[in-house]
Amino acid sequence: MKEQRMFLVVLLGISAAVLGSTSSWAGKPKPPQPPPDPAVAFVLTKFGAGGDLMVMNADGSNQTLVLAGGRNFAHHQPNWSPDGTQLVFMSNIEGNGVYVINRDGTGRRKVVALNIPAGDFLGSVWSPVPAPDGQFKIAYADQGRNPADGTLWPDTDLFLVNLDGSGRIQLTNTRTLSEDDPTWSPLATRLAAQVLVDETFAADVVVYDLGLTAGNVVTVVSSTNLTATGTLSDFFVQSPDWAKTQDKLAVVAVGEGTRDIWLIDLGNPDNPVNLLATPLLQEWTPSWSFDDSKIAFQRDWDIYVMNADGTGVTKVATPAKGKRFVTPDWRRNP
Repeated sequence: MKEQRMFLVVLLGISAAVLGSTSSWAGKPKPPQPPPDPAVAFVLTKFGAGGDLMVMNADGSNQTLVLAGGRNFAHHQPNWSPDGTQLVFMSNIEGNGVYVINRDGTGRRKVVALNIPAGDFLGSVWSPVPAPDGQFKIAYADQGRNPADGTLWPDTDLFLVNLDGSGRIQLTNTRTLSEDDPTWSPLATRLAAQVLVDETFAADVVVYDLGLTAGNVVTVVSSTNLTATGTLSDFFVQSPDWAKTQDKLAVVAVGEGTRDIWLIDLGNPDNPVNLLATPLLQEWTPSWSFDDSKIAFQRDWDIYVMNADGTGVTKVATPAKGKRFVTPDWRRNP
């Protein structure tokens, strides 16, 4: 009997090993592990004072100050570094610029100065992987200058800069169009951005394909307007956020009496889906979770989370009276 039991144990062990090998052969990847908290960065604004840079857990708990704003300066639109240890943001704390800071509030430094007025800051984002030239980049919006006389153009364009402030590149140079709110594709070979048409005050979401020119300079090689025609053509479309693992964009579409979050699948861009058909509510600034299963967003001055199909809408953070929570950004792995 003892020998039979030992035989069964060995046989079961062999079977488990075979089954385990078969499972791995099936090519089923392990689901990504949620990043350690804090998972969401956001800004707390106060009437009469600047915005504070904050982080919190995904469920809204453990709200922690990273960098305080002041009466004469404020911080805007934080975005996580790929490894989750730092944040990039726009601020006028030491002159208008793009800044980087450790998530514990140490190590603040200015990456690049900005021409754009402080009240018009329009987003800076850290590439999830190196760009086509092999460098991690920060994409941001700023006013360019007229090459003829050095005066500032009235419109904003897209720029890239290396993390140490070197290699600043102007990606777009379009008069009567303002590009802002950039967001990277998962492989950092494309950018999406809001494009505002000055004369008509219309806004579309455009995807820019990036490549290299001689000397390994990153440049725009082609672009596609996703919303100039079709279902979203009658909406003011803004705040694109590219999914972290998929070719999908969450955007905000503003119409008469509506401000909803829509999903654009780049494999089927002609059929966007309204995730939140809530005509009496105002939604802003969507941000995908680490595994693209959820989306964080701002509704009025609260922060909510929902499933990627628009179900399971849950309020996770409400500010105190007289304050506002804005522009959540969900951390990647790790």
